[in-house]
Amino acid sequence: MGSTTQFSDYMIKLRRELIELLGPEDADTLISGLSSSSNVRDGSGSELLASLGPVLGIAKVARREIDRTEYIDQYGHRGPNEFELSVPGPAEDPGWLDQQSAQFEKSPIDVEALLIKQRDEFVIAWNRFETSHPRKVRSMKRRINKVAPKARVREAVRSEYVRDRWVDRNFALRAGQLTGLGDDVFFLTIEEVLNVLSGDEAVVKFIPARKDIRQRNHAFADR
Repeated sequence: MGSTTQFSDYMIKLRRELIELLGPEDADTLISGLSSSSNVRDGSGSELLASLGPVLGIAKVARREIDRTEYIDQYGHRGPNEFELSVPGPAEDPGWLDQQSAQFEKSPIDVEALLIKQRDEFVIAWNRFETSHPRKVRSMKRRINKVAPKARVREAVRSEYVRDRWVDRNFALRAGQLTGLGDDVFFLTIEEVLNVLSGDEAVVKFIPARKDIRQRNHAFADR
């Protein structure tokens, strides 16, 4: 988690300076291009952000470059609700990958082509920077080249942190089985779960009120 904070601080400062030098459009192009760039001259790079893996993985499954088991092992812990313990992950839904594959076949996305386009835009923006600020090229190139590996480390850490959260979810599900609370266990803190497992069920009475608050919050958010 420390690597995430360090990356964010570094990126905010860099983006602010790029906006002052190039404007927001080229600044965003350079920043977004760092996800697939380890070299500011040509935008090439052999490594990609871990967050791109699930999308590229679907394309590989469609082309039969990897099988279903490989996909689930690598990316089954990722998803739109990956930080919410009470929501099942893609790997827990037997039909999830079929749905994603069917959607991809219906509306195929050439992810590699999109990445190539992104890299081309990166090169164009960088060339403009070289032309407009030749004296800053060497220092900015050095700083940008530091960001690409930092970005990959940040996303790799995030991915493994999500995998760790999956272990927490499995613990909670098992605790729900043992206590008879089922999914209601997710309305308790870890300390409260441990208390219930030890036989102290006093906190169970708070669950209905917490469920009501959650429903009202969702209703408010949907307005």
